[in-house]
Amino acid sequence: MERKIRFYKTQDQTLRKYMEGYYFISGEDNHSPIHFISFPGNYFVATVCQNVDVTFKKDLISILPASTKNIVADFYHKKTNPVKIRYAQPFNEITIYFKPLGILHFLENLEDFEFLSTTKKIPFPKYLDEMSKILHMNDHSGKIHALESYWLSLLKNKDLGMLESILHDIEKGLKITDIADHRGISRQYLHKLLLKYTGRSPSQYQKIHRFKKMVGEYKRDQNLSHLAYDHLYFDQAHFNKHFKALTHSQPGRFFRDATIMDSVLWMYGH
Repeated sequence: MERKIRFYKTQDQTLRKYMEGYYFISGEDNHSPIHFISFPGNYFVATVCQNVDVTFKKDLISILPASTKNIVADFYHKKTNPVKIRYAQPFNEITIYFKPLGILHFLENLEDFEFLSTTKKIPFPKYLDEMSKILHMNDHSGKIHALESYWLSLLKNKDLGMLESILHDIEKGLKITDIADHRGISRQYLHKLLLKYTGRSPSQYQKIHRFKKMVGEYKRDQNLSHLAYDHLYFDQAHFNKHFKALTHSQPGRFFRDATIMDSVLWMYGH
């Protein structure tokens, strides 16, 4: 039977504004491989693994045993396609999902965000040390408390009014040109701004948001024609085209096989 990963919603009410949730993998679990597909979301994802060799090949992430002990930190916020994730076996890992713009509230300076694309400099104090301590804990409740306490200690609660209002309008489905005109900025500047802080263009962000919202509503109405109409697709063919672009799957197969949670979308065994 395919081993499934439990996703934990953030518990602290203050932290929940910025962090969607997280999951843990333990290297002490059975040694069966873990394979799943992660579908696009407008999240910023931070992951820390122990004793691994991580390789990236287009839309495939492979996690293999390392020849020497190590701790590897990666950050992802530019994925717009499904990504296959394949573990040769379970390893100690923490993966955290931050809400759009959420990670910015934990940075001393917004300019430090660019470092998260390279991992040459991690702009969070004692990040690897603290994550390593959590990875060595045995009980999940202790891990959750330590993880949330660490991020709460870094919270800056920055004023991101303009960025947040832009995302709000994009999520409402307003035209990108109208959003830019309303703020007296060019469409090109809006594109640059969103790409810098979300890893996605305004149109990509809007498509992914609409997709996630539509998938969430599938639990209420499983009629695909209704979903297409409610989310302003021209017709069923237009809906299928956009759906396949984000999932590499037809809607029927996706809803049959995917694990749909409130926050993340996975498909196991691929």
